[in-house]
Amino acid sequence: MTQRRNLETWEIIDQLLQAREIVRREGRRVTGAVFMGMGEPFLNYDRVVAAAELLRCPFGGAVAAQAITISTVGLVPEIDRFTLERRRFRLAISLGAATDAKREQLVPLAARTPVAEVMAAARRHSFARRDRVMLAYVCIGGVNVDESDARALADLIGDTAVRLDLIDVTDPTGRWHPPAPDEYRRFRDALACHLKQPVVRRYSGGADIDAACGTLAGTQFSAVRQRHS
Repeated sequence: MTQRRNLETWEIIDQLLQAREIVRREGRRVTGAVFMGMGEPFLNYDRVVAAAELLRCPFGGAVAAQAITISTVGLVPEIDRFTLERRRFRLAISLGAATDAKREQLVPLAARTPVAEVMAAARRHSFARRDRVMLAYVCIGGVNVDESDARALADLIGDTAVRLDLIDVTDPTGRWHPPAPDEYRRFRDALACHLKQPVVRRYSGGADIDAACGTLAGTQFSAVRQRHS
């Protein structure tokens, strides 16, 4: 039986050290870090933030704070704590859907908190930082990419300063599929009409090992790994 637990700070740092060694052999270097796709980082808040602080130190990982992103599905108390502590790292919030009904279907953990409360926390963070908050939106064909979804997303965000990253879903089980090109184009056009904010389609590698952003399922082993933060 595999034990589920949070990673220790040193285990998180070790992942970067291993990645740095691999890319060094290829003549490249690590210039950023993203806490995403390995569980909910804010459920392991103290260790994750400690790891990020070590990564940014000149005597540690020497990665610029602005190049370190910590993602959450919307844990409001932790978002507010992150804001009040004035952490220098970038915050990303994974929405999944703009309504509570769809979020409950797609991200049960996130659905415990009304999405309006999540956006209120995002707004507080944006105001405190005087910067845009990154919102990640996993696009699923036939589920959350029609015009009503675009309108709901625009209404939810309002004038909160954000950058909306659209990510194609990856699902090894075959249950969920990314939108077809025409479906995606109509969704982008609807967003352009209703939402006057920057929208970016984000590339996500790693689908061949169930590690891409937007992955909603995986093998038993990888699912356990992803719950570690």
